[in-house]
Amino acid sequence: MMSMIMGNRRQDRLPGFDMPKEYEIAWLTPPAVFSSLEERFGKFDFDPCPHPRPQGFDGLIADWGRNNYLNPPFKFGAKGIISWVRKAIEEQEKGNSTLLVWPVATYFDLLVQANAKMHSLGVIEWKPSDDSNKKPMHWPIVAFHLQGGEKR
Repeated sequence: MMSMIMGNRRQDRLPGFDMPKEYEIAWLTPPAVFSSLEERFGKFDFDPCPHPRPQGFDGLIADWGRNNYLNPPFKFGAKGIISWVRKAIEEQEKGNSTLLVWPVATYFDLLVQANAKMHSLGVIEWKPSDDSNKKPMHWPIVAFHLQGGEKR
């Protein structure tokens, strides 16, 4: 069964994204959800984050399949989401496909449902709006474009 484990580290944390300690358990993908994903994206032939994980297995080192289902550990920092995304991109460059599932903020899901076009603006240095001595914040920024047109 596909799973994910949640963690909580300061490094690479998103603003306002805090995982409570009680969520640091394996979270299994509901079978109906998994089946519907296979109907939409094809049969998955590899799970780099299996549950239970075989002793000594590391999905970040292993070669992946042609069509992968990735439900990674819910954590940041070492072996966190950024490591899994980088590995999925590496596998894509080898010609392999990966469906990555990850919880997002409600506003992000709403924008995706509204077919917003996403554009990476890179890392931007945001300055405080007041004249304080606060340090600037550096965050990767994505612009969401909701194209107007005919009324629905």
